[in-house]
Amino acid sequence: MTSQSAQSAQPAQSDNLQNYETSKAKLISGINKVCEVIKPTYGPKGGNVVIESNLYPGHRVVNDGKVITDSIILGDPAEQIGANLLKEACDKQEKECGDGRKTTIILTAAILNEGLKSKKAPLLLKEELDGALPRILKEIDKGKKDIELSRVGEIATIASESKEIGDLIGEIYPKIGREGIIEVESSSVPDTYYDIVEGMRLHGAKMFAGWQTAPDICSVEKPRIIVCKDKIISVSQLEPIYAKLIQERVWEVVLFCEDIEMGVVSRLAQNTVKSIQGEPNRIKTLIIKAPVLFKDLIYEDVCAMTGATPIDSTKGFTFQMFSLKELGSCGSWKATKEESVLNGTKDITEYRFNIKDPIRLGWLNTKVAILKVGANTESELTWKIKKTMDAAHASQLALVDGVVKGAGIAILMSSKNLKSKIMRVALQEPAKLLPGALVYDPALVVKNAISTAISLAGIILTTKGVITIPEEYKRAARQVMSRAQQ
Repeated sequence: MTSQSAQSAQPAQSDNLQNYETSKAKLISGINKVCEVIKPTYGPKGGNVVIESNLYPGHRVVNDGKVITDSIILGDPAEQIGANLLKEACDKQEKECGDGRKTTIILTAAILNEGLKSKKAPLLLKEELDGALPRILKEIDKGKKDIELSRVGEIATIASESKEIGDLIGEIYPKIGREGIIEVESSSVPDTYYDIVEGMRLHGAKMFAGWQTAPDICSVEKPRIIVCKDKIISVSQLEPIYAKLIQERVWEVVLFCEDIEMGVVSRLAQNTVKSIQGEPNRIKTLIIKAPVLFKDLIYEDVCAMTGATPIDSTKGFTFQMFSLKELGSCGSWKATKEESVLNGTKDITEYRFNIKDPIRLGWLNTKVAILKVGANTESELTWKIKKTMDAAHASQLALVDGVVKGAGIAILMSSKNLKSKIMRVALQEPAKLLPGALVYDPALVVKNAISTAISLAGIILTTKGVITIPEEYKRAARQVMSRAQQ
């Protein structure tokens, strides 16, 4: 066979520009498809979606926007990219304020569909949208009002779609105060109940390294705590301590320190990875970098609340002198990139009595409510825990930044006096889908949803097309990855 005939016998590869001219429409089509799935689930009276699962019992009954959107797979590559752009924007928005995904999706689709009708140049269109945002946010702030602790239950009931959960959260907040924290956990019994424990919130105590139990969150149950004020420059400094921990079968540790070399971090992270893979005698270490402000006071307070003795060579206490009795403990330590929350700490009523600084008292006076959610079936429990977390987060945001009229009313009212016809029309969409009794939404959620929708819609409206990866290249990449894993 000649070289020419051999080449002609091979399947022709399609280029990735065949549908370039129509790909922008596909991009928006993908967003609209996601929106059409979300609309019937929107609001307090929204329905559920049953999602097929590879895990027992083979399905999930959900109303949660993230679970629904993450489950959507579209056949057209450009449509899937549109759906992925929407998911990515919503993930970022939800990370900032914990809610508002469905509102973001509905507003993004509405802005895009209205924007397509405009004859303006794309950049002028984006300028119109960006120019409308400050006025919209200003109108929302005008209608914002603070909420009393006694009314938090109303917000929680709406967010959870459950009077039982709303009443419990409404009962909790007067006991823990505005600065209090609600941690949601599953219950081993069908009942839902709560316990209030001592706690501490450390702003600026950043997670330096750990293992994630959710995106950007690491949570450790009943850890032992090492507090170190000396710089950790070598693993050899920690080896005697870790040998004792292994001897006592302590497998989860929080290392609260000021300065640590990256080489040490890598070695400790390697231990974490191996312990997750099931190897014995490996300790998982959550490394927390102490805040810069009020550093010495925070060390003192962490030690008081956990019972730890700090490694501090300036006070004559070195790594070599450390024993297991110097370890601290708490009920749990939850860390994000920005802060740490400890709960189940020691009673420090007497210790706190001698402190007069109101800022310091603020982080020491944290009360933590452990809300245990129970249900009769696994499907109900999954649904109920997510709704309880939504309710707890919505309540917290409402206390931080106030509330506005819900059911799309505040969003609709923010369109008053706007020059942008696109935004005047788009901002009507949530109210059309949510007619009914007056409810309240956290102002921060509403503002972030609008900001995210305008940002994403502006980017897509200025996009001319999509360049995708041909299927044969994807197939080849998957084969290479499969061989590498083997």
